[in-house]
Amino acid sequence: MRFFCSLALLLVLGSELIAARHHQHFHHRPKHGRHRGRRLSARREQLMMDIEASSDNHKKEGQDFGEVRELLHKFFQLANQKAGLPQADFNTEVVSDALPQFDDGTELSKNRAVSSDLFENDMVLTVNQITDIISHFGGGKRRRRKRKVIVGSTFRWGGGTVPYKFGDTDSTWQNQIRAGLNHWETETCIRFKENGNGADYMQFIKGSGCYSSVGRIGGAQQVSIGTGCESLGIVSHEIGHTLGFWHEQSRPDRDTYITVKSENMVAGTAGNVAKRAASEVNYYGTPYDVGSVMHYGPKAFTTSASLLTLETKDTKYRNTIGQRAHLSFVDVKQVNKAYCASRCPNKLGCRNGGYENPNDCSRCKCPEGLGGKCDRVQSSSCGGELTATNQWQTLSNSGGGPCYWRIASDGGKVRFQVTAANYACSDTCVSYVEVKHNSNFQQTGFRLCCGAAGGEVLSAREDIIVISMNSGSFSLRYISEGGRSPAPAPAPAPAPRPNPAPSPPRAGGTTTQQCTGRMRAPCGAIQNLRSQMSDESGGGTIDLPESMAPFVRFDDRLRVKRQPPPWVQFRGGPPPWGRRPPWARGWHRRHHWRDDRNRGGDDFCLQRLSFNCEDRGSNGPLRVRFLDEPSKTRRK
Repeated sequence: MRFFCSLALLLVLGSELIAARHHQHFHHRPKHGRHRGRRLSARREQLMMDIEASSDNHKKEGQDFGEVRELLHKFFQLANQKAGLPQADFNTEVVSDALPQFDDGTELSKNRAVSSDLFENDMVLTVNQITDIISHFGGGKRRRRKRKVIVGSTFRWGGGTVPYKFGDTDSTWQNQIRAGLNHWETETCIRFKENGNGADYMQFIKGSGCYSSVGRIGGAQQVSIGTGCESLGIVSHEIGHTLGFWHEQSRPDRDTYITVKSENMVAGTAGNVAKRAASEVNYYGTPYDVGSVMHYGPKAFTTSASLLTLETKDTKYRNTIGQRAHLSFVDVKQVNKAYCASRCPNKLGCRNGGYENPNDCSRCKCPEGLGGKCDRVQSSSCGGELTATNQWQTLSNSGGGPCYWRIASDGGKVRFQVTAANYACSDTCVSYVEVKHNSNFQQTGFRLCCGAAGGEVLSAREDIIVISMNSGSFSLRYISEGGRSPAPAPAPAPAPRPNPAPSPPRAGGTTTQQCTGRMRAPCGAIQNLRSQMSDESGGGTIDLPESMAPFVRFDDRLRVKRQPPPWVQFRGGPPPWGRRPPWARGWHRRHHWRDDRNRGGDDFCLQRLSFNCEDRGSNGPLRVRFLDEPSKTRRK
């Protein structure tokens, strides 16, 4: 009997020992771990098991993720200490429970239950990476590799090709991930190869959240696209980490653009917004971008969905940060500079921060809103080039997008005011009107939605870019400030009375003027003064302003259609492109026309001028609408 009791006790102890080893294997409890004995939540249990199963790096001796967790929690405590916060024992379960449940469209709201076991909420670090971070953050002298986009061949994917595999057979889920991969391929020279050869590859899994390793860490490395993480922006964000991206708000220059309100953050999360030193970062000469897909939203780690934790210095940008719609120009440029710098040896002279497109070296890759050599407005079906004058004008738009306008002042700056922005409401605008008015067009402009309107703003340069994205409407008024004033006009001939008229078909930027400017007798000259135009039909000339001249070419003979409403259509060949190219200066500024069916020269007043700058090589009709009925005055 004593033998069987001893045997039973031995079996129990043996089973407990096996269970303890199993627990240590999967949950990585170091011998001196501060959190030994705390039970993990189900999602955190799953996180540990997923990383154990899909990350070759964390299977190596001394590199297990349990060690990473302990070091990560040490870092969080160190960050609390530096921030002057209480030094209580770091309890990951308390942190997760304190995070409010709301959806801001980013990975933060999806990772609430596992946030404390991941660096900055969604990054799976290696032991070496977190050790380096602690060493630098604590004032150590350990050599650091530059961050933002990891430099050096160690963490970069060789040849710009990244193999990947799927860990789940769900075809819908796979296609959502492929959409994110295609987004990166369209914008950069990076190529992804499904089931491609190579010892190092991305392993996409349906894990317990949205997370990824940072850079190439060797062997299979997980990219978790769990339930709720399948949007294009979040998938692109996690792939960005794999390519070497850290978060935008960790840049050393971030304090110029945002204020961290740690008093509104859950205790223990201050380390997630720790700033990196300049010696750690390589961002390839690109500016800070609040519109980066790698930027946190305004309520990251907040104690309440009503409190901001990351507040933009310029409040106009409050609804811009945290976007997960698509990669920004700065996101794309950083990866192209890191992986594709030698792809295009011949320089095109791209302007405004543009550069040679590594997918087509004959074209410039431009900041959103610019095209050509990044010196003209990006083509769209509902935008165009506009000129600000010394009179207030209004640009209004409704419908879908994208639509792009550039408003330029002749030698001065543009003062403008968004008077309405009727787009769907969200903390980070998804549908919006965006205005770029600062000196660097590489940066995302401020985005407005939810009916927002603002005060007057003066541009930092002589032009601004206006973008309308997705369904909605906006109204913006603008005026030139500090530019050259138009020459005084001679005494005008008697003008026709201005009557309301329906707007012409939309063909691009629209400028409105009611019967002012310079006029002469019938068959005399017509002059466009800064896109303000008056006319008498029956023959004459039209002088275009220099800013428009390179974009429009007309036939010598132009006909008047007499059917109501009467139109003059200027039909031209392919327009010469580029803003004021040297070969076009002084060309195409004066165009003669006549009315073959009415030689009497009836008087008309022009109200509206629309011009269309479509893609290279296309015809761009310029339509002019008559405002008034023909007068009874005839040539003498």
